Amino acid sequence: MTRREAYLAPRQKVHALVFVGDAVEEKDTDIYAIARELDSPAFMFQEGDCPAATTVFREIARLTNGAHCRFTPGAARELAELLRAVAAYAAGGRQALLANKTTAAEKLLLQLPPR
Repeated sequence: MTRREAYLAPRQKVHALVFVGDAVEEKDTDIYAIARELDSPAFMFQEGDCPAATTVFREIARLTNGAHCRFTPGAARELAELLRAVAAYAAGGRQALLANKTTAAEKLLLQLPPR
């Protein structure tokens, strides 16, 4: 194993990936190829309403069995609630989201595939 491989080797299972952004500059096909290799659901939180970003973020969420949520610029409270819901999911899975009983948890549960 090379030093680079050792550095990149996971030390613990990642239970959720969170991405917060407003645009996509990379080729969507490249992003989708990487998303297919992920072993964790991606929670794609989009600020604003860029149609190209919406398409790519939704597809990443679908490919990884994650979720895509848009929030309005300056909605720090809404984003904080979404992040707390993902933390609950990472710690306890769907059951933790079901127990969370917040609007953010409901938004995520509606998109996550049933288990």
